[in-house]
Amino acid sequence: MKIRKTLRNIALLGLFGLSTVACDDFLTITPTNDIILEEYWTEKADVDAAVASVYKSLLKDGIIERMIVWGELRSDNMTVGLIESSDEYLRSVANNNMYASNGINGWGDFYHVINNCNTVLKYAPEVQAKDPNFLEGDLEVIESEMRTIRALCYFYLLRSFHAIPVNTVNVMDDADVKEPEQVSRDSIYTLILEDLNYAEPLAVESGAYVSDEQNKGYITRDAVRAIRADVYLWLASEKGDKAAYQQCVNDCDLVIDSKVLAYNKNIKNASLSAGVKEEADVSLGIYPLVSNDGIGVGSINLTENAYYDLWGSENGEESIFELQFDGDASNGDQNVNNKSYLLHGCDESNIGKLAPAAFLSENYAAKAPGLQDPLFSAKDVRRYENIYTRSAGEYGIAKYASRLATPISVATTTGEVTALYNYRSGEGKNDANWIVYRLTDVMLMKAEALVQINDSLGAFKLVNAIHKRATPSATISDTLSYDEYKNNMEKLVLDERQRELMFEGKRWYDLMRYALRRNSSKEMVNAFLLQKYADNQAAIKSKLSNLNSLFFPIAQSELDRNKNLKQNPEFLTTSSTERN
Repeated sequence: MKIRKTLRNIALLGLFGLSTVACDDFLTITPTNDIILEEYWTEKADVDAAVASVYKSLLKDGIIERMIVWGELRSDNMTVGLIESSDEYLRSVANNNMYASNGINGWGDFYHVINNCNTVLKYAPEVQAKDPNFLEGDLEVIESEMRTIRALCYFYLLRSFHAIPVNTVNVMDDADVKEPEQVSRDSIYTLILEDLNYAEPLAVESGAYVSDEQNKGYITRDAVRAIRADVYLWLASEKGDKAAYQQCVNDCDLVIDSKVLAYNKNIKNASLSAGVKEEADVSLGIYPLVSNDGIGVGSINLTENAYYDLWGSENGEESIFELQFDGDASNGDQNVNNKSYLLHGCDESNIGKLAPAAFLSENYAAKAPGLQDPLFSAKDVRRYENIYTRSAGEYGIAKYASRLATPISVATTTGEVTALYNYRSGEGKNDANWIVYRLTDVMLMKAEALVQINDSLGAFKLVNAIHKRATPSATISDTLSYDEYKNNMEKLVLDERQRELMFEGKRWYDLMRYALRRNSSKEMVNAFLLQKYADNQAAIKSKLSNLNSLFFPIAQSELDRNKNLKQNPEFLTTSSTERN
């Protein structure tokens, strides 16, 4: 019996293509018509193994690299660092030279995850009917997880490409392989929201698992709501739909309220913290944020540092959903985050393949006082948590590369925070979890939506709470004023998202929403993107002259494979696709 079970699980691992399936095919899974699949779906353990395989397929290098490159590299946050000739594809993206032949456009890894989800959704109900130990409640949780992960993958594709194909049926046999056509963006939004609406009431309540790794690494109700809030924010921005903005606010409130309850419960249960921490109360502007208190006045308790809680210890209080890596490559278990290690860098000797854009680096070096600095104030600890100085004029990305960026003092002459870094190295160099959603991201999504439904004061309160946490030693010149920003609240929110979420795969998508709301790319390019380019601003204006140019071209390999696919209209000709 044990041998039969082992063989069944081996077959399932092969089916889900964890190490051998080529991921450049559209559906990214090799049909297995030589296996009678039904023999391997007979008990709950089979489904559990398949679900674990779905989560593991999210850890592939191709997924993490695209989350970083698609979400950041074209933006004003990033440029290339120390790259080799084999990395020129990164330079092309950083310079907004978009080639259909660039392999980074390949979407196969995401469709691989989608197909794995479809497979579980097909076979899990059949197993539940066979195995009396597989309860209806167990099936509901699994269906919630699979539909949420499928929705998340389609959401990445929707944001990155002008039009995409859809498949909600698993591919197991040669006869199942089709050449699907792309569907409308409206249809994709509908599919994503149907999945998330189905998943939300069935998802495990946030915090219900035993360990932090499970509560942050599995899909929970807060994870579903965070994704759905983001989807509504995009839908509203693209369609000018006020009701969708309100739906975004509603989902954000559910996540924030959940975090408030968990935060206050932790305070009450921790006797050492009782009477030290304030209970969160959003009506008073007190949010459940990890404190930076003590920074700038000597040594601090590291557990009270927000950066350490998220990126040092990982699975922190503010995390909602993060991909779990342990850096262990033994026994063929490739549970290692190679891409944030290689792209962001890991220490002062390795600046990484990607680097902060020049204007960010210059601002960092200048340490301009107060809010005269275009982005960071001098006492904003995030400037030191995000960017490190490798040598004079050379800067690297500290976030994810550093396990801890702990600002510990304030220079008496300049009032500037100084920082120490503990870089990931040795066996732990590539064990960084990748955070998909966290609390401040949700707070700032809500702020962005509130601006669009004419609640600037509500938006300001959210931004101010996050900004105050980041400037614990602030003087009056470092604080935000509602009167100063009340007529330009949209830009304040966008700037705060840049400060808070820098290098987390968010910025390009934020800029796209800004452009979509205006039905034009011109203002976004002029206001934010041109500062990244010193010499070829006219070319950048030309390349990004319309909304379609903000999406990626479909990979040429996909067009060659599936004759029903149509290229993004901006990149229909060779000259427009590969112009310099």
